[in-house]
Amino acid sequence: MTNLSKLSGSQLSKMLENTKAELKRRENIQAAAVEISAILKKYSVTLQDIDLGSIKKSKKRGAVKKTASKPKAKDQRAKVEPKFKDPDGANTWSGRGKAPVWVTDLCARESIDIEAFKLDPRFAIN
Repeated sequence: MTNLSKLSGSQLSKMLENTKAELKRRENIQAAAVEISAILKKYSVTLQDIDLGSIKKSKKRGAVKKTASKPKAKDQRAKVEPKFKDPDGANTWSGRGKAPVWVTDLCARESIDIEAFKLDPRFAIN
């Protein structure tokens, strides 16, 4: 449990808002459960009789139907050849973008940064 005396005023306000929202959500769930129970009783139906997979989400009233959008064009940029490989040769990297996990792990093991990795001939593809 959080020690409330250590929280700031804004943190306490946020916690109070979240608590009120959660209480309202639970009240709504309870009200829905009562309504559902009444409907099930009215039609002599059990929860096991209902196939939840067949229930489709209802559209909001007045919602505009989406028209089919054009399919996205494929990326026309040229593929960049890899420039770097790991010591066992199983993984490669072009040197562009975020470094893959195997590069960051290797740099951590070797105690080098990404720039030193790029300059090291052990990892270059000839």
